[in-house]
Amino acid sequence: MGFREFLSDRWYRRRIIADFERFQNLRPPANPTRRYIDKLVGRLLDRETAEFANRELGMMGASVVPSLVAILTDERYLASDWPESSHRPAPLDMVLALLVPHSPDEVVKAALPLVKSPSSKTRKTVALHLASVGRAETIPILEELLNDADGYVRSYVHMGMGRAVSDHGASDEFRRLAYDILLPQTDCYWQSAMNDSAGTLIRLDRERAAKDLADERWLNASNPNLHRILQACNEAGIRLPEFALQKLLDEALPLAEGSESYPHDYVVAEILNGLTASAGESVRPLVESLLQHASERIRESAGKCMAILGGVTNPIGHVCELANTSGYKSLSHEQRVVYCAFLFDAEVCNGGLSQFFSNGSGDHASDTLDALRELGHAEAEAALAGAIRLLGPHALETNREKRMTVFAGRVEKLMELFAPLEEAYWRTAANLRQSWMRYATQHPAHFRGNSM
Repeated sequence: MGFREFLSDRWYRRRIIADFERFQNLRPPANPTRRYIDKLVGRLLDRETAEFANRELGMMGASVVPSLVAILTDERYLASDWPESSHRPAPLDMVLALLVPHSPDEVVKAALPLVKSPSSKTRKTVALHLASVGRAETIPILEELLNDADGYVRSYVHMGMGRAVSDHGASDEFRRLAYDILLPQTDCYWQSAMNDSAGTLIRLDRERAAKDLADERWLNASNPNLHRILQACNEAGIRLPEFALQKLLDEALPLAEGSESYPHDYVVAEILNGLTASAGESVRPLVESLLQHASERIRESAGKCMAILGGVTNPIGHVCELANTSGYKSLSHEQRVVYCAFLFDAEVCNGGLSQFFSNGSGDHASDTLDALRELGHAEAEAALAGAIRLLGPHALETNREKRMTVFAGRVEKLMELFAPLEEAYWRTAANLRQSWMRYATQHPAHFRGNSM
């Protein structure tokens, strides 16, 4: 059962919604017995019950440690994956995650024998949780895992390091040594995985990373992770030298068009963000010249930069925060235009028009159509208007359950008919993002305030 069944089968949909609400409202007993905890731990082996058991165990704190430690020698829990494919974590992943905050010694003890496992999934799980412990004595093993042939294993080491910092479990010595072994990875290609090590370096030691990442050793056009370094610095508010950014821009801009524009278009986009933050108004002519660039990534970045120059730094964050805290009805007309356009883009780019109508975004289908029309994005307006025509009057229902009745017995056909509408929009999606940034800049009073 999956998304198609969710669209067409109301009983399946109700069960999924009921399970979600039960999951969210789950509460453990005030004083659970060892026997009760043991039963929950046993449910980690059942894919149907594991998710609920894992959540409840996570709420019980250190009281679960004896039961978890007791099963660490049970091979059923040490399996790296379920017998069949599943989107849920394997028992090993859940057990180690539950132990990290309460019994890191047991995590290290259980993980060390598995470091050289022939299963990359096991090594990946071990890498994540061993690094999450934040202990200096794990550094030699983590260094070995950072040179694993599987790029995902490497990426899970840096994710674990990030967790150790976020959860305040990393010792000062761990932070220093972790930084030392992660820095050489900054220009490495990780097979099948994104190398976001620059962001973790900043979290481990911001002051040191600001100096290292500005060095030409890492900040150069031949580094396959250059755009991720630039992105991490931009997100952290680290201002890289303008002369270095300009040099990289001169190299990347001529290459940022055509079928082989990646990663040069991403590099240019991040350089625009960096230069706008550091140079301000002096960069306006450059930004304006790139508003019509062939690359949608660059056009989108130029639109954001124009908004920033207009004093609007994060309109999406602002309206989403207002909607989450005060409700949709609290939004002004201008805020609704941007909010509805953003939700349309997010839903359609993630799961198509069917996802737009099946989620809360569909409650505002009428307002969304008006917003897309006001923003002047023909392809987006045509996609939504076409979908509404195909679905019929119930497409505009604000009650989701009533709205979903239009999919009964028609899911496959509707998805087939939606496909050309979605594809036409996807080709021009960056223009909508640029349009709502320009719109926010034209109505700045509605988009200033605390961002997300």
